Amino acid sequence: MKFQISLIALFLGLTLFSCRKDLIEETQLVGTWECVHIKKDTPAKRKPNDFKFTFRADSTYTYSISNEYSEDGTFYTLDDKLYNTPNGKSKMAVKLGLSGMDTLRMYQNRGGNPEVWTLVRQ
Repeated sequence: MKFQISLIALFLGLTLFSCRKDLIEETQLVGTWECVHIKKDTPAKRKPNDFKFTFRADSTYTYSISNEYSEDGTFYTLDDKLYNTPNGKSKMAVKLGLSGMDTLRMYQNRGGNPEVWTLVRQ
């Protein structure tokens, strides 16, 4: 009976561990990322490489669009989501996907229009 309980506990532990493979930690984001592709249903007004994110180890970030706009704030991750709070604004969240260490996808929804941003580490 103890063996069966141990086997069940081991199986449940492995199942829970395997379900957490999509965890993305703040440390994995540290660095500068440039957008290389935006998939969306509406026409693009800008080139993807106009957008850059810099995530720092102190949980701060800078988001910039070319030399025209820049925003600073704080961020953290929880499971597969990035939560960012621009200075003086409300918190936002996007779903993340990390392919290897150098390709990041942000799954967003802007006013009911889904977008997928693909970024590469610089």
